[in-house]
Amino acid sequence: MCGRFSSFDPESDKGINGLVDEAKALFGKMDTPYKLKTEGDVYPTDVVPILLESDGGKASDNGHGALKLRCEAMYWGYPGYPDRFRPNAKPRPLINAKGETALKLKTWKESTEHRRCVVPTSGFYEWSHHDPKKKTKYLFTVPSEKYLLLGAIYKEIKSPDGVPFPHFSIITVAANDSMIKIHNRMPLILEKKDLPLWFSPKGFEGILEKRDIMLEKTAM
Repeated sequence: MCGRFSSFDPESDKGINGLVDEAKALFGKMDTPYKLKTEGDVYPTDVVPILLESDGGKASDNGHGALKLRCEAMYWGYPGYPDRFRPNAKPRPLINAKGETALKLKTWKESTEHRRCVVPTSGFYEWSHHDPKKKTKYLFTVPSEKYLLLGAIYKEIKSPDGVPFPHFSIITVAANDSMIKIHNRMPLILEKKDLPLWFSPKGFEGILEKRDIMLEKTAM
């Protein structure tokens, strides 16, 4: 699972930070009820900068291989479904999609096939539940890396004012050995070398369940 993550640190990658600045400038010109979040912890329903393949996808000097990226503000979470046991409760947003079923379930299939994106972040959080009286919050990062790239999907959904706005959901996979003691799921973590394949029309299926990146946890 991935239910909270840390904002991207602008000092960790000048190329990505430049794209984030462009997205912030464009968002500032939009007439929208949403607010863009670029600092602190990110929660479901927050709007944050997300990376996509730029039109044309030509090689560039952004350090991410033969791929040109752009950045766009997106809302975290697809619209949820009513809970039959709590009919009066507001549906919870769908913030995660399982990599194992992303191409099978109707909710995710089209987005997974045609609209994949990447969430740049300084790390993500998970809580230990071993002690029922106390939950321990952990920040997960990749050793020797300044930031993480999380695989995600998106689609446009009408905002409260009726204007379409992109919403994203983070792909999750089965936890590896570095995560399993805390939680049985973890976000899909991509490497820079994975990005051309992730944005390719074919072949991305091979990394939908990628779980080889070993993580480091820090108690918060």
